[in-house]
Amino acid sequence: MKKRVTSVWFVVLTCWSLPLYAQGSESSSWGVVGTFVPKWEVTSTFEPLAAFHFSEDDISIQDQNLQGNEFRIGIARGRVTGGDWGVSFVRRTLDDVNARASSGAGCSGGGSTVVVLRCDDFETNLARSDARLNGIEAHKFVPFVTIAERVQIGANFAGGIGFMSGHVDVATFHATYTCTFPPGVFPGTSVNADGSLDQCAGAAISNRSTTQTGSSSEDVGRLMKSGSKRLPIGRAEIGAAVIVAPQFKIRIASGFSYPGMNRVTVTGVVFFDAD
Repeated sequence: MKKRVTSVWFVVLTCWSLPLYAQGSESSSWGVVGTFVPKWEVTSTFEPLAAFHFSEDDISIQDQNLQGNEFRIGIARGRVTGGDWGVSFVRRTLDDVNARASSGAGCSGGGSTVVVLRCDDFETNLARSDARLNGIEAHKFVPFVTIAERVQIGANFAGGIGFMSGHVDVATFHATYTCTFPPGVFPGTSVNADGSLDQCAGAAISNRSTTQTGSSSEDVGRLMKSGSKRLPIGRAEIGAAVIVAPQFKIRIASGFSYPGMNRVTVTGVVFFDAD
């Protein structure tokens, strides 16, 4: 059944702050905001979220290695000694990946003394390249406390929508082989690293033959649920901002970035003259 992403994250915030100085004399200003994320990633904790949007028909979320870096640039309005909000263009890249997945062996055969199994494996090779997300995001930075009119501790919230692009090559293979067990040794229940059953553990493998059964070269929509390349984006981060000049501050933060997380984000905000 087709599923379409139709919602954008909207953030409604009620916040408090404990400034150590008077802010009433400072008016809001327009400015420019830019952010660099050296690494975002979908860890095992967030794989169920990624599975809402990324298909596992060809390969698992874990094997897709969803990680990369991110850059944002946009406009902001606020106070250098207070909070700010803004709208930014987002470009999130995904690292190139070459991965192989196997559906596991299906075996048949037997024997009373020497067990011989004839097995089949179905394998998928997937190569993803030049994949990225371009989107629009609205953010709100909320300072909780300001220390010595220089350091702010607060939270950053954001939501928006992005569109995936990129290239995917997929090749499928059918492998057949024979598993011969030593006398008195029988098929066990060993489990491979991917969780599949290894019916040939302890056996000698021979007569292996691999045939390519298909190949395709498509855009990144192949890896998305129902082929939709739209992806909601959103963030909830905790961080600190340092006011380095009367109209300039730098924020360092870390936290949730849908559908994964940011290890660290570096944001600079430059405000123009106040109204």
